[in-house]
Amino acid sequence: MKSRYFTPNEVLAHNSPEDCWVSFLGHVWDLTPICAQNKGSILLQPILNEAGRDISHWFDAKTGDVRHHIDPVTNCYVPYTPFGRFVHIPPPYPTTDWATDFGIPWWKDERLIVGYLTKKTRFVRIFNTLALLQHEIESKIYYYLGHLIKCEIPLAPNSVTY
Repeated sequence: MKSRYFTPNEVLAHNSPEDCWVSFLGHVWDLTPICAQNKGSILLQPILNEAGRDISHWFDAKTGDVRHHIDPVTNCYVPYTPFGRFVHIPPPYPTTDWATDFGIPWWKDERLIVGYLTKKTRFVRIFNTLALLQHEIESKIYYYLGHLIKCEIPLAPNSVTY
């Protein structure tokens, strides 16, 4: 897993089936391969509806697994999916047409993790007193000034000379 931090706004930019990121339980996940594998599936719709957003409310913080509840109709312990069943979630009833050969579910596949979701951000205003220009950027609170300058070089290409 990469140790890069992302702001919620950076994750929000990845909100299409061709570039689908979500965050949950403090991690940022790239679900683009899952979208490609399940293109056209109705089970992909809940994920696409929440693309670019935090879906921690879908998961149990202690186990990292999908939340479960007792189904009032069948009295069975089933995954809790109020927004609809999604990819790798079994149907709530016994059936023979659901394939279980997909391997591990996507929320347990650490290869899909691209980094961490930052808990705190701050806005940094950069002034160029010579040109009387100012830029306001959203920064992760964990980054120090040297890293911020290195990451934001496009705003001020000669900033390392100061």
